[in-house]
Amino acid sequence: MKKIKFYFTAILLLVLSASIAQHKPNFVGNYSQNGASYFIQSDNTFIIVAYATLITGKWHIENNLLKLIPKNPDFPFVLYGYNNPNVKGTKIMFSGFNDGDTFIALNENKAIQRVFNEDANCLGFLNVHLFTESATKISFSYGSENTETKGRKMYIFKNDNNYNDFVAHYISQSNFREPIIFKINGKSLKNRYNEELSRIESLSNGDLEMIKEINKTSKMNTDIVYYNPSYKDISANEIKLDKYNFNKSKNAYLLKTKQVVNNSYHDLNVLYRYSQLQNLQISNEKKTIVKKTLFHFQCK
Repeated sequence: MKKIKFYFTAILLLVLSASIAQHKPNFVGNYSQNGASYFIQSDNTFIIVAYATLITGKWHIENNLLKLIPKNPDFPFVLYGYNNPNVKGTKIMFSGFNDGDTFIALNENKAIQRVFNEDANCLGFLNVHLFTESATKISFSYGSENTETKGRKMYIFKNDNNYNDFVAHYISQSNFREPIIFKINGKSLKNRYNEELSRIESLSNGDLEMIKEINKTSKMNTDIVYYNPSYKDISANEIKLDKYNFNKSKNAYLLKTKQVVNNSYHDLNVLYRYSQLQNLQISNEKKTIVKKTLFHFQCK
């Protein structure tokens, strides 16, 4: 009886394995087109590698078309915070906020303030503002000023850990990746001009893992980011914390062997650990708009 049960289980496993193999799409593989490499994985994920570009996401089939859906940020705003013993009030470094009409408010303020003037140009290298008040909440919004009469969508970050030093990122809709579509042609793929993509060699396991790690540690995908005092971000791949000592009073990582660096932006002798604020609420609120902007840049 046990032998019959064993044989039945073995046959069932073989049938299931054959079924899975049969359903593996013929087009799964690696392709090249116009300087970009496309790695279509059998687990319905993909990786696109091009010059200074890394795109990941999921794919599905629809009417004999292969649709690559890039992974975009869940929200247009990402906020990281840190307890800086040298800061009194609230310090925020703004990244990408000049890419659209963006606004900010602290705490329960009924008015919001534009971050940059319209058509701002000749921007400073770092755009950092120090607010005199402490922040229990930091709210962001985007869109033209005339939306105030209908209510604005506000992205409200609750500062549960009493951070006072922040890095805020705005990801404009124009930076969101659109789906990429290819026509399935048997074992190959064709672009919209009916040109067949070239097959290329597979990524090594090491390269594949490295790409996945880089993607996981990008600023939009990770909970922790390290910055130096000049707000240069350091990827996890660059950091070797065993070469640092943590100084509790300074709440900073200090390099054990201090290096002489002429440019403060590239000085890695001191690192701060910023954590992504997770307590985010979204609501529609009617807001008035302060006329004065936080930053005003205009070429003469």
